[in-house]
Amino acid sequence: MTTDDDDPATADALSDAAIEWVVFLKSGRAKPRDLRAFEAWRRKSAAHDKAARDAEAIWAGVASSRLRPTSYPAGPGRLATRRGLGLATAAGLGVLALGAYAYAPVLLADHATAIGERLAVDLPDGSTLVLNSGAAVDVEYGRDIRRIRLIDGEAVFEVARDPLRPFTVATEAGAVVATGTVFSVRQERAGARVVVVEGAVEVMPRQGAPVAAAMGQGVSFTERRATPAERVDVDTALAWRRGLLVFRDRPLGEVLAELDRHFAGRILVLSSEGRQLAVTGVFRLDDPARVLATLEQTLPITVTRLPGLALVR
Repeated sequence: MTTDDDDPATADALSDAAIEWVVFLKSGRAKPRDLRAFEAWRRKSAAHDKAARDAEAIWAGVASSRLRPTSYPAGPGRLATRRGLGLATAAGLGVLALGAYAYAPVLLADHATAIGERLAVDLPDGSTLVLNSGAAVDVEYGRDIRRIRLIDGEAVFEVARDPLRPFTVATEAGAVVATGTVFSVRQERAGARVVVVEGAVEVMPRQGAPVAAAMGQGVSFTERRATPAERVDVDTALAWRRGLLVFRDRPLGEVLAELDRHFAGRILVLSSEGRQLAVTGVFRLDDPARVLATLEQTLPITVTRLPGLALVR
């Protein structure tokens, strides 16, 4: 860990050093002398003390994110930097107020799943939906409307055909419309992702041109645009319905982001090089901690396990 008191006194350097201190002190390996050394480090200047307080706030935010409809992404290779501290500090210092605001839609959802849970729901018209881990939806049905609002997470929809009542899944980035088909919609950091299992759908960004997708195709979209439809491996993309995670030459960063959806806590990658390691394998979802252990045994990574947190280096 970084203990060099002569580190350049830039905001980023101080932030990174403070974060390393806090992670080490919370690891269970720190001795009383380490705590005294940290206190001496933070007393070196007002900037040192502020970096320490910010790092402690970030830790509080991470430890408080067990149910996390809103995530606070870290930059590659570090828990956060000063450029991201505005959001991260709010997550720590304002966790009660911000948490209540962020969690309210999920708490009021018609259907929701906890981390590690999957749920099948029968809808009034004979359609069904299956919620993945940590997902939430609102359901609105009427004489002229079939509308699902995907608040968070991912769901698969098997739609009963009704040409007079299109079936709409609304997301923050836009909507997906079908009359009768099977497809999945997933909320992502930058928008949403659609995978079509059967039939066809129309993807409609809030401000961009619509894009059609047919069986075996996927589309990613933001508020402003949708990507062209592309071929996808449906069985791999939706393996979670069978209780599996399937990866073929996927970067470790993506694998851990997917595993994080099912993990009781948070998984943070602190190594930018480690994010690029290729992963191929089939893993069971009923024991995410074991998946993490398997990755540690087969890849050149180290996992530090803390209460509610796994740090991957």
